[in-house]
Amino acid sequence: MALKRPVVVLALALGAWGCSSTSLAPIPSGQFSGPKADEALGLRLAPSGLAFINQHWPLLAEALAPGGTMTVPLACTQQRFTLPVIGPTDVFVADQGGPTGGQNDGACDGRDMPAQVQAKVTGLWVVTHPPAQIELAFDLTLDTGKIFVTNPHTAFGLTCDLKCSLAFATGGHGPGDNALSLGVRLLIDTTWDRLLTFEVDSIGGAKICGATGAGSPPGCLDPMDLSMSDEGSCLAFGWACDLLNVEAVKTFVFQQLSPALEASLTSLMTNQRCRPCSALGASCPVSTDGTGTASVCSQGLCVDPRGGCAPRLLGVEGRAGAQGSLAAGIDLSIAAGSTVTVDDGVTLGTRAGIEPVAKASCVPELDPPTAGSSRPADFGGEATGGLSYDLALSVSGAFLDRALWAAHQAGALCLTVDGQSTGGLDTSVVQAFLPSLGPLAVRDGRDAPMMLVLRPRAAPTMRVREGGVDAASGLSRPVLVVTLVDLAVDLYALIDDRMLRVLTVTSDVSAPVALSFPGCDRMTPELGQLELTNVRITDAEALAEDAQGLAALLPGLLALASPAIAQGLGELTLPMALGLRVEPLEAKGLGLVDPAQTTYAHLGLYARLLAPGDPSCAAH
Repeated sequence: MALKRPVVVLALALGAWGCSSTSLAPIPSGQFSGPKADEALGLRLAPSGLAFINQHWPLLAEALAPGGTMTVPLACTQQRFTLPVIGPTDVFVADQGGPTGGQNDGACDGRDMPAQVQAKVTGLWVVTHPPAQIELAFDLTLDTGKIFVTNPHTAFGLTCDLKCSLAFATGGHGPGDNALSLGVRLLIDTTWDRLLTFEVDSIGGAKICGATGAGSPPGCLDPMDLSMSDEGSCLAFGWACDLLNVEAVKTFVFQQLSPALEASLTSLMTNQRCRPCSALGASCPVSTDGTGTASVCSQGLCVDPRGGCAPRLLGVEGRAGAQGSLAAGIDLSIAAGSTVTVDDGVTLGTRAGIEPVAKASCVPELDPPTAGSSRPADFGGEATGGLSYDLALSVSGAFLDRALWAAHQAGALCLTVDGQSTGGLDTSVVQAFLPSLGPLAVRDGRDAPMMLVLRPRAAPTMRVREGGVDAASGLSRPVLVVTLVDLAVDLYALIDDRMLRVLTVTSDVSAPVALSFPGCDRMTPELGQLELTNVRITDAEALAEDAQGLAALLPGLLALASPAIAQGLGELTLPMALGLRVEPLEAKGLGLVDPAQTTYAHLGLYARLLAPGDPSCAAH
């Protein structure tokens, strides 16, 4: 079973890539408490990947705002103006009323619901600004609907209210879109575990055309796109609302709309930046700046009581519960952080940790390998010449070793194989190799059931090799070598109605693993030829065979376990990113650290992005 677990580690890493944690439960304490390492995983969005995302911008728009639409609330406001004929008077803007009435009633009170301005995204693209800023450029159409405006006053001793409505619709006069932009600066938050966060540095395009600092159409809000209609004024003249259609009133409406639009964009980004929470869910995190400040859940976000918020964890964090061969749970945290670089693409580091919840009874307690940090992978400098990729992922060898240690301590590498799991395991299977077992176990001519138990006494280690593709054969070269020291295989047989151990074979096992890519978003681990060394025999006193003959049994015993091992070597589907499929292209070692052993610091995986309807995925 231990030989298949590299796949578990890769699945965890790729789950973090896709920011998917559907198989993880919340950690009861609310956050991961074990040690973390920098650069355990790395991610590179290449220039071509950025261009691909921009080409498929509706998927990004959907991630930011469901349906690609933002709703901008505009509250009822009372303001004093000097109007033609009327003179100084009060005007109520967004006098919308609500279910209990109040529309155009000349009052801003509890009955007035905010006007709902619809901002529809019609274009979106990301532009990089080294060393740490990206710009989100939007094309929007704005539609305010009717913003009701009321001027209550008396004329000739009679109450005579002007009841009108204003409406702004992009393209009514000028360009068909409004161009807005958000300048976003990427940061590492040293207060909150050195996680990746961001700040909105600037908002462009939301000012009124002609105002100080405003651009030219479509990079500003054009007052010419604003129209006014009568809503039942007391004056029965078509020009009644022209009294309100003055520059001061229109400017005031825009002065309310412009900051409301900026506030909505800021709120949209805040919801993406701050860590979500629920009163019924996990607690908010505690700061790591030495003050131990606990963030608090407020309006669905984890807020820092000193100001700001705890950053959203861009990755996965949770507990893989005990199930199957996993005797104890494993806590995992992988999140963007540590480093960020913006050039013609974007490169992100991570903060990552993995810990067993408890030690399983089938393994001895072992000290963990160091959770030391790694240097970032050089994706561009070490990419295979001529390889065109959109996305690259790295997993450090140090993190792979620690993940295998956590899996070992949690019992994930212990394996029991019996007749139920193999389709019939009894003494007839080994009769030719262990003839002396027959008289001990066979009764009335019937073969006795048997059982294999694999117990890894030491945590496996994993070495990252060169990998890549062999030019002559076109096949993937091994990119990982998994080594298990002191793997014990116990053979049990039913003797006198009890399962008794008749033999233990212990060996050091080394297994090369290659990664092949059958197409679309699929990846298949392939196990190479096992290398068995230091084979020892114990607990075989009841058998007549010599030690050399018994040692030769080990390959056969492992072959009996191969169906169970093969369950973990099936085809993997890479998680989607922003609704785009990820097609792996090549797996290789990055960062040579030991030329003699051809050992590398990181496992690197290069991929390209595929649109949801890409024909290359039709067969899958």
